[in-house]
Amino acid sequence: MKNIYYELLELAASGASAILVTVVKKEGAGPAETGSKMIVYGDGRISGTVGGGSIENLAIEKARELMIKKMNALQKYDMDNGESGEETGMLCGGSATLFFEYSGTGTACLYLWRRTYRKGACLSSAPHELSCNGHR
Repeated sequence: MKNIYYELLELAASGASAILVTVVKKEGAGPAETGSKMIVYGDGRISGTVGGGSIENLAIEKARELMIKKMNALQKYDMDNGESGEETGMLCGGSATLFFEYSGTGTACLYLWRRTYRKGACLSSAPHELSCNGHR
């Protein structure tokens, strides 16, 4: 399985459209932990997970809508039949807030911290800008 950050790097270099979905908040019981990530590609492929089941299906549907609009969004999903977010039909007892981040032509370039490991020590260098379709 490829590291999701490498996939994001390749995505930025290619200029292809996708949405990065990240669990930014979890309250109560639920299938994914805060920080879980999933990429929804323009061609319908996915990589990673935000919990599976209906919450993931709803996230994929939302990501496809946002990709067309080239927009970001924040969406709360209920897993307790509550009224504070979009209903999932799941009965885990909690809620999850997902951040949908659009990436594609015309978006800002991706910055990454490059880490070099030598003799057991992690040496971090300054962020390096990745050229996105010739834009710097």
